[in-house]
Amino acid sequence: MAIIDAVKERTQGSGYVVAWEGMDVSDTGEPFSQYQAADRSVQVQGTFDGTAVVIEGSNSADASVWFTLTDPQGNALSFSSAGGKAISEAVRHVRPRLSGGTSPDIDVYLFAQGRR
Repeated sequence: MAIIDAVKERTQGSGYVVAWEGMDVSDTGEPFSQYQAADRSVQVQGTFDGTAVVIEGSNSADASVWFTLTDPQGNALSFSSAGGKAISEAVRHVRPRLSGGTSPDIDVYLFAQGRR
């Protein structure tokens, strides 16, 4: 299990694209914190090999307590194949977490658009 660095890229305006690339079995993404992000979406791609990617959020100051985020329809943000969804909850920290599978190679991208 490794913690994969969150690579941030500021977009035009007040947005960010955050990438966690090359994730493997049982990896967790470094938490991304963006308090003013009003709109958020996540995209997952790569080779899954039975792996589940869960997108988690935390409101604890030290990011020690996590829960699974949901899409606008109330479905858990858990991917077993490539896809993308909006994130409903506005939380202090966001991260991806992998579980299961044999030899995945997964990239996760978060878009966070801040308020102006």
